Amino acid sequence: MEEKRKSRKPLLITVILIAILITAGLIWYFAYKVPQEKAHAEALGKYTSAVSEYNNVVTAYNEEADTYNEYLSAIEEENAILIEAVDKAQEDLSCDLKPYDVATKERLSDEVGAALRELIDIPESKQIFTLSEVTESDSKLKTEDLNAKNEAIESQINEITSIKEAIVSDRSVLSVPDYSGILEDLDEAKMTFHDSVAVLKQVTNPSEKFVISRITELTNVGIAAPVTEDNDPNGQLNKPGGYTATVYFSSPLVVDEYGLFTGDPIEDATDGGGAVEVYENVDNAIKRDEYLASFDGTFLTSGSHVVVGTCVVRTSHKLTATQQKALEAEIVEVLTRLDK
Repeated sequence: MEEKRKSRKPLLITVILIAILITAGLIWYFAYKVPQEKAHAEALGKYTSAVSEYNNVVTAYNEEADTYNEYLSAIEEENAILIEAVDKAQEDLSCDLKPYDVATKERLSDEVGAALRELIDIPESKQIFTLSEVTESDSKLKTEDLNAKNEAIESQINEITSIKEAIVSDRSVLSVPDYSGILEDLDEAKMTFHDSVAVLKQVTNPSEKFVISRITELTNVGIAAPVTEDNDPNGQLNKPGGYTATVYFSSPLVVDEYGLFTGDPIEDATDGGGAVEVYENVDNAIKRDEYLASFDGTFLTSGSHVVVGTCVVRTSHKLTATQQKALEAEIVEVLTRLDK
């Protein structure tokens, strides 16, 4: 009996050990593995749902961002058109172009300033987010890593939702500018400036042929004749500081009370109507005008006089002040008329 007991003892121990191992395995499985797998599955399922929600939020956000960015592109296109026009105008202002009427250059400069003030500042474009997906590697992540990703994606969802609301608010005050009126004003000012530049060139040392063709259009100008070196009464033709051409003209406005006029505009000089003296540069024209002005109000006065480009337009002292101003204005008008 004793021997039988001894032989059964190892078997009993083995059975007990097996039972303990089985019990421990069951405890590990149900108390640890099953809860862990359940927690992992829940975390993965939550992450999958979060990714789906994230993608829905991103899709809605991207639609708003695309619309917002399209507005910015439209504004940028309009700005580019205006900037190009401003740049061209500034090139004209910075070069050596000189207008007949300085006010035309000042106006162009004013229009450039006005255009720049109306230029809309373009805010930064909105970021576009990419969609996310649950990958195979995500399913192999630890539960704590999945939980961390869940927290991160929920934070992103809240942030993107907030940004989307801000975009909607920002877009409500955005509008594509209409620069058409500004561009028209700028173009008109530029054209007027260029026309004035052309006028100055036209009345800068013009030919006697040009002067004659223009002033003889007037009903108050009769015969016009250019001087030559042989019949120049002042002897200043083509001399340093002198005129390059002088055209004398008669006028029906002048009354020959004593029958002193010969009918030859050069012989009758400015008394018979007036003259247009042409100088090489404006300095010489101004000097001549200042010289004539020194006799104004004296018995030596020869009539009215005004500088037009490099020309000095003169009218007879035998005309009344009103007649002088009117005839002078008519002559200035035809000399500065720009035929396009």
